[in-house]
Amino acid sequence: MLGMLQRIVEIAEEGRSLLLSRGFLSISHEKEEIGKVPLEDIAILMISARSGYISKPLLEELARRGAVTILCDQQYKPIFLGLPESYTEEAVLRIKAQLNASLPLKKKLWKRIVQEKLKNQAKTLELLGEQETAGKLRILANTVQSGDRGNKEAWGARLYWKMVFGNEFKREKKGEGINSLLNYGYAIIRSACARAVSCSGLLPMFSLMHQNQRDYFALADDIMEPYRPIVDIRIKEIVKTYKKSLALTPELKREISSLIWLDVKGKKGITSLINAIQDTALSLVESFSSKRIALFYPDVFYSYQNQSIYVPEQI
Repeated sequence: MLGMLQRIVEIAEEGRSLLLSRGFLSISHEKEEIGKVPLEDIAILMISARSGYISKPLLEELARRGAVTILCDQQYKPIFLGLPESYTEEAVLRIKAQLNASLPLKKKLWKRIVQEKLKNQAKTLELLGEQETAGKLRILANTVQSGDRGNKEAWGARLYWKMVFGNEFKREKKGEGINSLLNYGYAIIRSACARAVSCSGLLPMFSLMHQNQRDYFALADDIMEPYRPIVDIRIKEIVKTYKKSLALTPELKREISSLIWLDVKGKKGITSLINAIQDTALSLVESFSSKRIALFYPDVFYSYQNQSIYVPEQI
């Protein structure tokens, strides 16, 4: 389970050396130590810099403590995730339940995921003052069929994106500007989902729906879908604040990555987003084991309750 103090540590500056030092991550530049982080505080070590050094003893100790190590490409998307070896006897039983899950069960789980995503997209639009389109998405969510026959997820996307970022916006996985901010935010959520899946004892390469054979973390891609809208609204806030200056600076990275500590309404009350993601992964374990739909998603918009980020254009 994830501790309340655990956090993402990103290494974005070039030429840093990362070493193990008596229970700490020691960060050095040109042989001079410039910072330390207790290893017990680290949930995710993300390295987005293009150059640097990391020691094997540090990687070993991070893995032993259950931390994930991520390498990002130039678009800030994970291209490598180092996951801890945490499989126990109980985890073996969980894997068997996962692999033996019936196709109808997986299709029903995917239906629930798509419904939750559409509902969260509707909540995003409500916060932006787009009540009419939000209503359409809610109706769409109620028509999703098992396995999302009819591809209502794609129908929702066509309605959704133009309402969030305007008619000219085109969602691109390798785009710049707004797309680069979205990609970075999704990378943060995806890494948290990959960690949650791994720590729950499930095999991340066996998905419910995503079928890319080169995607080792396909199951993380599945469960992250309903979490995407909370990234979208954070990026919308940033766009309103920074206007045309949308370069992915260290300042913006910190602002986006802080999402992982957003207060959400979970199973047992208010918790952080990263802890709620762990609850989602555990609810998937329960679904596989019980052979029924027990999938749980938190109220990710709890922190936005009683407020709106909608700002009418000045005339």
